[in-house]
Amino acid sequence: MNSGTLRVYTRAAVRHVRDKRLAIWLIEASLRAGGSNSAVLRTVLDNPALFPFEIAAPLAPDLISAERLEIVRHGNDEGLVLLREDGNR
Repeated sequence: MNSGTLRVYTRAAVRHVRDKRLAIWLIEASLRAGGSNSAVLRTVLDNPALFPFEIAAPLAPDLISAERLEIVRHGNDEGLVLLREDGNR
């Protein structure tokens, strides 16, 4: 049914994630929601499903200390983030 009223949708403002724990949680959620155990970190950070959140690339020490994630070097300059199988270190 058409009410004759046009609706205008605008893009929401980007929300920058600065909290390291929240960033790690969003990275893990993105992997789990996508049904993947691993992905190139840049691909995860650029995932449209995370919109409106924008995560600055976390530092490797932050990911190394994450209980449920693991980071490994993939190629010369890419990090590969993986879900830990046992969820622990």
